Amino acid sequence: MKERNKSGWMLDEKSHEMILQKQIDYTIWANGEWVQFISERNLDHPKLLLTMSHILLSERVWLERIKGKIAQSEIWTTLPGSRLKEYFDQSNKEYHLLLRDDLERVVTYKRFRGEEFHSSVADILIHLTNHGAHHRGQMAMITSSLNIRPLNTDYIQYCRLEK
Repeated sequence: MKERNKSGWMLDEKSHEMILQKQIDYTIWANGEWVQFISERNLDHPKLLLTMSHILLSERVWLERIKGKIAQSEIWTTLPGSRLKEYFDQSNKEYHLLLRDDLERVVTYKRFRGEEFHSSVADILIHLTNHGAHHRGQMAMITSSLNIRPLNTDYIQYCRLEK
């Protein structure tokens, strides 16, 4: 029987890293698809821009926490559509650097209300992949309500395209 690692996974380290790498690749792909979708169609719907901004700003906060920095708390600010790509590119770069890091390293951070927590880099990255998927689903609902066919950025769609 395999033992659980620090993140609670019952996988060997290599398998854990491969799954996490694929999840991060998926997140980068899906976020990039949405940034491009919004840009190419010049969509300026307030809730759509706010939700995409929230994904990118939240990533920035967590990536700063991983680096031991105090993160800014404006995660519900709307970025201008022209800045989405800049924030996306920065997250993309940071994700790739982190995947070379010690994924089991435990990070101590404070939430915006001041509570202190400790989480592994791997757990934070998994949180970010789930957080982004949740909000991209909301974005699909928003575009549908505007009678615009939403993107299919489901994980399984990513897997199909990658083969």
